Amino acid sequence: EAVCLAQLEEYDKAKTQFEKFLQKYPKHFLASSALQGLAQVYEEQKDFNKAIKTYQRILAEYPREFNVNYAWLSIGRCEQESGNLKKAKEAYGKVSTTSSWAEEARFYYHRLKK
Repeated sequence: EAVCLAQLEEYDKAKTQFEKFLQKYPKHFLASSALQGLAQVYEEQKDFNKAIKTYQRILAEYPREFNVNYAWLSIGRCEQESGNLKKAKEAYGKVSTTSSWAEEARFYYHRLKK
């Protein structure tokens, strides 16, 4: 439901549903995905500080999950949007070179150098 609400740009309702899911099922195999969805909602609303903190929760609470590299890429993007270019470069640099997100991270990293 939360994902559908986010796609419909019903961001406040989506946040509520993601938060309810995370509160009820913190150990569920989709918990890191719910955090990612929540972070993406914050990012869509241009609340980059909350988005960064939520992506950081993925790194702290689910360090072995499939979306860790996406979290680093997203942190970089949020830091860049916030004007924190040094932190953006650091985050892009943490995306694994074997990740499917590596090429995108390199693209953003090299764009920052210009």
